[in-house]
Amino acid sequence: MKIGGGTLRGLIVALNELCAGKLVGEVIDADGGLDFRFKIFVNGNLTNSLSTKLVDGDDVILFSVIDGG
Repeated sequence: MKIGGGTLRGLIVALNELCAGKLVGEVIDADGGLDFRFKIFVNGNLTNSLSTKLVDGDDVILFSVIDGG
């Protein structure tokens, strides 16, 4: 899949179309950053920046933080 700008933000926006338009509202907060309920790893490294550049072959894992007791 070709993503806009080759960034994590571009990937989330591209995947948003596959998620009935709901992914952006969940993952991106009101200030335009990564919502605190999510963690993203690129090639095994944690990143909080949606401007992180991506290249072909990068592994991206999006986790929702689970809390409870």
